[in-house]
Amino acid sequence: MKIQNVKIILQQYSVLRSVLLALVLTLLITPSLSLAAGYDQGLTPFGAEYGGNADGSIPEWQGGNRNAPDLDVTLRESQLLYKVDAKNLGKYKDVLPEGLVKLISRYPNSMKVNVYPTYRTAYYPEWVYGFAKKNITASNEINNTVTGAYPAPPFIHTNQGNRLVWNHLLTYKGVYTELRTREVTRRDTNKYVTFNSTISLYLSYYDRERGPSDIDQPYIYYLSKIRSPSRYAGGILLLHEQVNASLRPRQGWVYLPGQRRVMRIPGVDFDSPMQLSESVRFADEINLFNGSIDHYNWRTIGKKELVIPYNNIILSDKISRSDLEDKHLMTKHHLAPHFLRYEKHRVWVVEGRLKTGKRHAYKKRRFYIDEDSWLIMLAENYDKNDELWRVSISYSKQYHQLPGVFSVADTFHDLKESVYFFQGIENLTSKQELPPKASFMPSALRRNAIR
Repeated sequence: MKIQNVKIILQQYSVLRSVLLALVLTLLITPSLSLAAGYDQGLTPFGAEYGGNADGSIPEWQGGNRNAPDLDVTLRESQLLYKVDAKNLGKYKDVLPEGLVKLISRYPNSMKVNVYPTYRTAYYPEWVYGFAKKNITASNEINNTVTGAYPAPPFIHTNQGNRLVWNHLLTYKGVYTELRTREVTRRDTNKYVTFNSTISLYLSYYDRERGPSDIDQPYIYYLSKIRSPSRYAGGILLLHEQVNASLRPRQGWVYLPGQRRVMRIPGVDFDSPMQLSESVRFADEINLFNGSIDHYNWRTIGKKELVIPYNNIILSDKISRSDLEDKHLMTKHHLAPHFLRYEKHRVWVVEGRLKTGKRHAYKKRRFYIDEDSWLIMLAENYDKNDELWRVSISYSKQYHQLPGVFSVADTFHDLKESVYFFQGIENLTSKQELPPKASFMPSALRRNAIR
């Protein structure tokens, strides 16, 4: 064999070896082979942009096998990048949602936004990714209803306002989950009542054995039981909700321990006031927005790089501590800033305007939807005069036991009354066995009551 031919063969071998080495390295850092199908479009399995931004302040997606609980240590130890307060608000105003700007302006002596390095930690079960891919061609939307969807967000390749809201409504939050929560309405006074409850959530939409959804697809069974204070203990709220709430309105029941009877309650939706929040939060503001989308015309303002609450693992640690008094966490006008974490992320900004002939206390709503989880992280709600009335904030984190992004705490700020409502999660348990549906029926409320 000629020396020239040998050189050619060696060069070909060297190229092949380099290709194989690159392939091996790719396999080592790629979450899984089955998830790689969307990457040829530069997207994650949930439809977010896979890559980072131009200046590197937003990294590429870090989900999948590369996101282990070890990352929680990194989050706890990461250092503050900068702080936004009333003194330097003008410098950072363009990277903040209007709601945060208003809170800093409203409470200049105490409200601060502590910004940390960005980590795109969101990841979900692989079977959910598989159904999300099927939904690209399977899901249909007609007249504010969704059909044909499998257990995943229905429209991961969209920029339409109404479909972005649908993704928030139907994104993965576990299948059967139990929460221990703490709720407080904080006014400009040191007197307040803390409610402790246990909430059971069965998202039947995420039954992986079901076929494509029809018009009557159930979404969630919600059961909330008050543990304290004693004079309210034993009260239970049960809700049944279907995906297409505009056609099949939410059904609700309460168990009244003082009367020992179950009552059907009408109208637990839209702007019905929630009693435990002293009317600071409406029924359709659980998870910042829920229920029917048909009262508003939705439009997409755009996708922006903004500072939002994210990866609030420190806050989660504090809320779960039984020795942390509410007064140290909940200051007079907002949560204590040193417990909170904000990061720069890409968000879809969606605006809804109340339709002619529809009634709601909010004439306009603006949502900031995280591209990686489809969750609304901040909501701005406007009164009939188009003035910003209330700002709602979701402080979330990645729960590895789900796995998925879920709220650590939600706060609802009334700028006119200088009052806010807090709901925090002390503990989240993801159940492996699905519950019997009978446990979420009105007939079960009395035997589930706490006396």
